[in-house]
Amino acid sequence: MAGAGLRGGRYLAHNAASQVWCNDANTDITSLVRKNLDGINKGKYTVTAEDVHHLLGVSLPSQSTTFDVVDVDSFGSKDGNVLLFNALRCLRIPQRSSDDDNNNNNNNNVLRGSLLYVTCTDGFAGSGRGPLRALSAYGCYTRLSPSCAETGLRMLAGAAIARANDLGLACRVVFTHYSPHGPVYRAMLHVSRRADYHRWRSRRDSEGAEGSSRSKTNQNMVDPSLGALDDYAFVGSCRACCGRLFQVPWSRLGHVTCPSCGSFGGGDGRHDAGVSVAGPLYVGPMHDLSVVRQMRGHSQMLGWDDERIAWSTKKPHGACSSLGELLERMEGEAHPLVGLGIFKVPDVTKTAGARTMPAIKRLLAALQDDGFVAERSHVDGTAFKTNASAEEVRSFVRMLEADA
Repeated sequence: MAGAGLRGGRYLAHNAASQVWCNDANTDITSLVRKNLDGINKGKYTVTAEDVHHLLGVSLPSQSTTFDVVDVDSFGSKDGNVLLFNALRCLRIPQRSSDDDNNNNNNNNVLRGSLLYVTCTDGFAGSGRGPLRALSAYGCYTRLSPSCAETGLRMLAGAAIARANDLGLACRVVFTHYSPHGPVYRAMLHVSRRADYHRWRSRRDSEGAEGSSRSKTNQNMVDPSLGALDDYAFVGSCRACCGRLFQVPWSRLGHVTCPSCGSFGGGDGRHDAGVSVAGPLYVGPMHDLSVVRQMRGHSQMLGWDDERIAWSTKKPHGACSSLGELLERMEGEAHPLVGLGIFKVPDVTKTAGARTMPAIKRLLAALQDDGFVAERSHVDGTAFKTNASAEEVRSFVRMLEADA
């Protein structure tokens, strides 16, 4: 969906793209897209009005046309897996050169590939209210939980990872973004050849790269037999722990218990007892920490940090107001220790038995002062990510109420 061509125009104006191909099935806006792109006067562009499945699945492959970036901005989730599969086939994936086999070559530290930017606007599928829609579109059964916004992002990224694996490719999440209007789930992924990915991932983990999701004790867990699915598994949500998410490996299916409180499977995500399981989903970091830091630096250099976020509806309480604030929260979400899922201040206040809800900044400061990692989340104004358990968070809520 090219819309009025604004997104394509940004690729030409800000990214020095040599060529952009814009497509929208609506033939009535083709002339408008061309007019808007003409005004930029940078690079070359092509505008078409084909059905996206025919364009990505037939037209472009028949011409052997590939791209460094494929940006699929689609409505809903219909035929989600098919769309992802065809979009991946249109990426230009660099071949590994003989020079790269030299261990002293600096290229060994660079994972070469292309970028896939995908969108889903099906809130029922992503949130867990329509799990069969998610299963049909993305091969993932979602569950309703306080972390449903994050679950939707992990659903979308996980589907792309699985479809890439079908093609002998590997996807690495660059960043994800959730917007409540719609809602809109977006994921930017770096796509490379599977063998190159394993070499890069093993080297990155063994060197203890900043932002790596693996601890030192798990550095050798990259298993080629998994294809590119080492960050693709199930997640459990424990109602007794305010819906806290935790990873459920494939080998533990049927033997699921909450690692914090010991609750066991049997919940459906809608009631107050038991652990519900969703998946398979992407279970790695929400963003690449090094990339987000580069994005923050680039935004500051261009003077974009204070750019206000334009909300199509009334701005939700506590939501990000500027680009700088959004990138700051994304950097916090990328911390390697915060793990899966979020806590919401109203939920932990209620289950703690407290009468007054603490300010989120005060609660996070108390957790951080005690040595925990605690960072605000961009998906909800009252949400935060932490390595503290639900009971530890509740104890801080009660302590802050007593001190008030």
